[in-house]
Amino acid sequence: MEPQIMKILCRNRGAADYEELMDIGAGLLDLRGIFNAVFTNGALFPLLEFCGAKRVFAKTPVRLCRARDCDGGCGKLHVCKFYLYGDCRASRSRRGCSYSHDLDSEHNAKVLRENHLQELDTWELCTLLLQNDSTLLPPVCISYNGGSGEFGHCPDQGSCRRLHICNKYLHRTCSGRVECPRAHDFFEPHPMKTLSERGIPNELMVSMFSVYQNIQALKKSGSNVASATPCPGSTEICLYFVKGNCKQAKCRRVHFNMPYRWEVKDSKGWSALTDNEAIERDYCNPAKIYSEGAEPVCFDTMTRGTTLVRRLSTVSSVLLPNFILTTEWAWYWEEEYGNWIQYASIVSGKWTRKEPLFNS
Repeated sequence: MEPQIMKILCRNRGAADYEELMDIGAGLLDLRGIFNAVFTNGALFPLLEFCGAKRVFAKTPVRLCRARDCDGGCGKLHVCKFYLYGDCRASRSRRGCSYSHDLDSEHNAKVLRENHLQELDTWELCTLLLQNDSTLLPPVCISYNGGSGEFGHCPDQGSCRRLHICNKYLHRTCSGRVECPRAHDFFEPHPMKTLSERGIPNELMVSMFSVYQNIQALKKSGSNVASATPCPGSTEICLYFVKGNCKQAKCRRVHFNMPYRWEVKDSKGWSALTDNEAIERDYCNPAKIYSEGAEPVCFDTMTRGTTLVRRLSTVSSVLLPNFILTTEWAWYWEEEYGNWIQYASIVSGKWTRKEPLFNS
């Protein structure tokens, strides 16, 4: 079961809600042993309290070998990290790359097999290594997150090689972009430059939020069950309720008759917006920053006037690719004439946005 569970988690950017895994285990016969595997192998699948719900993370002791002349006794992968990222420039040079580009070599196949990673594709393996190997990504700059001004207390300012990103944003405790001066997007100039210098390509930049969140959570996993930062309420719609067959007596997910739901926050909490379908239709158009209507929703700040707005949805189709009514996300880039083009290959655009494909 371990290789299958690892693939599911890595396909979902390194982690998944425990209840979603339970649903998969109940629906697919070949995963009915998922619970025993999770609880008896905390070294691979630590179970943490994350955002008020149990969440399972993908963990591995596997690292990339940094020695050019290793005899193979290290137990690490002998492969070029830039090859894993999808763009090794050295391989195109006259001298070529001195590191291996063969994941199927006898040594690498043995390492992957012994660590239950043999079913991962390159992208899934890359996600797993990024969130587990501390040498591959720059740490978050703590000094940047203190004080005021563009660079906070960071003494290196623009030349800092650590990541200038809002730490509270990663923990989901930030008050929002309007009030917080820190970066909340990995495509902003400094974070993107810092990650690019580490070799992270644009296509992997979209996974960085999940990867860094998982890194923060895994740091707290000193035992099999740990506590991560709580967040109020569930923001996931119950897939089974939408289909009309939720059988869990104490289901933690939101019960709503559509796979998406727009809500506004008031003094009593979150309540549904009446123009749910119209807002969703506008949100699925990457060229639109605001929804239509007398009280438009701003999609960049997720506000309506001065009040906060949020969007609930069903689980991502990445986790449950064979299920209907899941949410399928699509990434777009804006070309020089202001047109938004959906990503189909690696293309260098000036900005990106992620939108769901309309699923009414």
